[in-house]
Amino acid sequence: MSHLLYFIVFGIIVLYGISLIVPTFYFIFKRKIKNKDFVPSTFVSVLLPVRNEETQLVECLESLLKLNYPDNKYELLLINDHSTDQTRKLAERYLGRFPFFKIIDNPVNVFGKKSALTLGVQAAQGELIVTTDGDCILPSSWLLNIVETYETENPVFISGPVAYKKQGGLLRNLLAMEQIALQIIASGSMQMGLPILCSGANLAYKKDFFIESGGYQNDVLASGDDVFLMLKAHRKYPGRLRFMSDSSSIVLTSPAENLRFAIQQRSRWLSKISAYGNSWISGLGILVFLCNCIPLFFALLSFYNSEYLTLFFLTFAGKMLIDVLLLSLAVPFYREPRLLLFAFFGEIVYPFLSIISVVAVFFGTFNWKGRTYKV
Repeated sequence: MSHLLYFIVFGIIVLYGISLIVPTFYFIFKRKIKNKDFVPSTFVSVLLPVRNEETQLVECLESLLKLNYPDNKYELLLINDHSTDQTRKLAERYLGRFPFFKIIDNPVNVFGKKSALTLGVQAAQGELIVTTDGDCILPSSWLLNIVETYETENPVFISGPVAYKKQGGLLRNLLAMEQIALQIIASGSMQMGLPILCSGANLAYKKDFFIESGGYQNDVLASGDDVFLMLKAHRKYPGRLRFMSDSSSIVLTSPAENLRFAIQQRSRWLSKISAYGNSWISGLGILVFLCNCIPLFFALLSFYNSEYLTLFFLTFAGKMLIDVLLLSLAVPFYREPRLLLFAFFGEIVYPFLSIISVVAVFFGTFNWKGRTYKV
């Protein structure tokens, strides 16, 4: 077997390790400790775009009621995107329980999360816009941590950590493991000045920036509101993006309900990569896909020639070592040490999940909040 093949494969695995571990270490060593005596002065508009969230909205609103942020310093705007269930009626029960709570409905013939967020920004009174989702649970210090970052570091865009709610089942634990790995890499990359990912479940940005950048005016895809806006901020204000590096800022959201929805979710993510116009995001995506598939490729070749078994074991073990190291560094921040138990299963499942998701990009559609979109 050619030594060149070994060299190429070894180079890909090493590059994979560097691309993932360096941002992770950067995040760990650049973490900032919150000031317990911080007193906020910024008036904030919290936007909560919702569609058909009747099963989880109450839990979300109850967590918002427990925020330790001054009542006279924030407003909550819930934007209803034509929900067909009891979402709006449930929201109406909370109208008198927040210092300032307003329900806004997307107009007739105006649909989608981006439209809902745009409507919310237009109605917002705050200089800082903070967004989350209707299926999330917010920690009590969430808003305070965002505003402390905003007032002390003067960013135009702030991203925060998101993890999945603890639920049983192999698939959901694998998704939770993947989520914290993605989040820890994204956080370090953003602090290095190479943003790749953020989540609208835990996001903040200056209202002036949203307006002057045109918001989602030229974004035609159904999803991707968070990353498209992040990249606009990076292009216009490089160096003024921040990631909240305090574990008390972790927002909990719900994982995909089943394998079909997990594949649709990944297909949705993958379909947007080319539209981002960012070579770092595209390159990292290709690298991760290759490293997921290479061990499987050599495993299949070993049926033809047993010599490929050596390359299979080397690539499988090398990638798993990198992934376990990454998870070992991430789980203390997310307080999820149990997820390390699923690392081996992840190495087996992810190659198949990656390939199916890529294929689905070209042939599939996805269902999102009761609406069907072409990938």
